[in-house]
Amino acid sequence: MVSPMVKWNLDDIHKPGEDGKLAVKLKADARRFKRNRRLLKPNISPRAFLKILDDYEKLTVTSSKLSAYAGLQLSENTSDPDRNAHSDRVSQHCAEAGNEVIFFTHWFKDLPEKTAKRLTRASGPYHYVLDRVRAERQFILSEPEERIINLKDLTGVDSNNKIYDIITNRFLFRYKGRVLTREDLTTYKLSRHRAERKTAYDLTLDEYARNKTVLAELYKAIVADFHYENLKLRGYKDAISVRNHSNDIPDKAVESLISAVRGIREFKRYFKLKARICGISDMDRYDIYTPYPGEEPHLPYGKCKRITLETYGSFDKRMHELAKRIFDRGHVHSEIRPKKQSGAFCLTPTKGITPYLMLNHAGNLQSLYTMVHEVGHGIHAQLAACQTELTFRAPLPLAENASLFGEKLLTEKLLRESREDEKRGILVRSLDNHYASIIRQIYFTLFELEAHKSIPEGATVERLNRAYLKGLKEQFKGSLKVPEKFKHEWLMIPHIFASPFYCYSYAFADLLVLALYGLYRETGKKFNPDYLKLLSYGGSQSPEKALEEIGLDISRKETWKNPVKHIRDQVRELERIT
Repeated sequence: MVSPMVKWNLDDIHKPGEDGKLAVKLKADARRFKRNRRLLKPNISPRAFLKILDDYEKLTVTSSKLSAYAGLQLSENTSDPDRNAHSDRVSQHCAEAGNEVIFFTHWFKDLPEKTAKRLTRASGPYHYVLDRVRAERQFILSEPEERIINLKDLTGVDSNNKIYDIITNRFLFRYKGRVLTREDLTTYKLSRHRAERKTAYDLTLDEYARNKTVLAELYKAIVADFHYENLKLRGYKDAISVRNHSNDIPDKAVESLISAVRGIREFKRYFKLKARICGISDMDRYDIYTPYPGEEPHLPYGKCKRITLETYGSFDKRMHELAKRIFDRGHVHSEIRPKKQSGAFCLTPTKGITPYLMLNHAGNLQSLYTMVHEVGHGIHAQLAACQTELTFRAPLPLAENASLFGEKLLTEKLLRESREDEKRGILVRSLDNHYASIIRQIYFTLFELEAHKSIPEGATVERLNRAYLKGLKEQFKGSLKVPEKFKHEWLMIPHIFASPFYCYSYAFADLLVLALYGLYRETGKKFNPDYLKLLSYGGSQSPEKALEEIGLDISRKETWKNPVKHIRDQVRELERIT
C-alpha cells in the first residue's frame, strides 16, 4: 500500500483570516511598548527592567506567528500573487513594529558599563541576549539610521531575494516528454545512467546560464548592500566577520575550520574509489553523486516516518517523543508539486508551537535522510523551549547539530541492519553526504570571500564564474575533471544569496557531530545527558562556551582535524569490502 503524502495544519499558529487581528495587536503592542521609553533611566529597578523584557518577548511572539504563517503558506506556492502580497504585508507590519521598539536596544547598548552589568546580572534567562547587545554596540548605528535600514531592506535586499526565488522557482524543464520542476529534475541528477545525469545537469545549468545576467545582478546588488551597510557604515573589518560576530564565533575558529577542511585529502581518494565501484572510467563533475549500483530501495513516506522515529528512539526516549509530536500535530507538508518551494526546511514559529517541516518527498534514500535531518531540527527547537523566546533559537554553527547527528545515527543503524553488499551503498551515500556538508560548503564559503571582495571592485559575472570554477578545480584536483559549464553552478546556491556566509555552518556542524559521535562511542549512554543539555541551550549562551563544557575548543585546528578520522575509517572500510 502506498503511503499517502501529507499537508500541514497551520491552525496551531493562527486560524485562517486571523492575520489582520494579529497585525492590529502587533501594532498596538508596539505602541504600548514604546511607552516604556519614559522608564528607561540608569536607576531603573531590576523588576521594572524585567517587565520591559517580558513585554518585548510577548511582542516577538506575535511577530513570529505572523511571519511563520505567511512564510509557510507562501512555500506551498511561491508564484501565487495573493500569497506573495500577504507575505509582503506581514513583512511590512513586522518592520514597522520593529522600528517602534528599536529604541530599547539603543538605550541599553549606550548605558554605562556599570549600569549595564547591574541589569544584566538581574536579567536571569535574558543575560546572554543582553551580553550580545553590548558586544554589538560598536556596530550598531544611531536609532534613526537603524530605522532607515529596516525600511530600506524591505525594498532592497529582501526584495532581491524574493525576486530570485520567484524567478528560479518558476523554472520548468522539458525532459522525456514531461514538464519537470527543479525538484523533479534533481532525481535524474542522481540517476545510475550517465546520460540522464548529464542531461539533468545540463538542462539546469543552461537555464541558470540563460538567466545569468539578471541573477548575477541580483547577487551583486545583495553583496553591495551587505558591503556598504556592514563594512562601510557599521565598521566590520571584513565580510565574513559579520557572520562570525552574529554567530558569536571567534574569527580564529572559522579560520581554523577553513584551513583544516582545505587540508582534507580523503575525498579525493574516495572519488577514485567510487569511480571503480560504479564502473566509471573517466569520472567528472557530472558523476560525483552517482548512486551505488545496487538496487535503490523504495521508501514511501510512511516507512520513512517509521524509520525516523526508530532512529531517534534508539538513541534517546525523549528525542523519540519530540519527533513523534511533530507528526502527530500534523506539522508536515510532504508532497512534490509545481511552484512549491524546492528543498526542505524546518520552521519553529515560537518556542510554544511544535515545529513545522516542509519536505519534497521523492520516496528514495535521500528523502529518508532529509526527513531525519529536518526532524532533528524540530527536536532541537523543542529541547530548547526551556529558554526564552529571545534565546531558544540556536546560532547557525549549532543549528545543524541535532539534524546531522540524526543523520549519523541513521547511517549507523542502516550499517548494522544491512548485508555487506548493502553496506557499500550506505557508505557511498554517507561519504557523499560528508563531502556535500564539509568540502562543498567550505568551497562555497571561499567563493563568497572572493565575491564579497571583488564585487565592490566592479566584478563582472564572468569574473565570478572564473572564481567559482577555480574553486571547483582545486577541490577535485587529481580525482576528477570539471567541465567548463559548471562555472554557472554558484547561481543555483540560494544560501549565498539569502544568507551570506551561512554555508560554513554546515561544515562546522558536520565535523562537530563527528567529534560528538566519537564521544558517544567512547562513553555510551553516559553521553546522552550532556548532549541533550548542549541542545537545550539553544541560543542562550555562546557556542564556544557551550562546547567547552563538553570538552571541545573550537579555535584549535586539531578540533577540526581529529574528526576526519571517522571519514578516513569509512573510506578504509569501503576499500575493504569492495
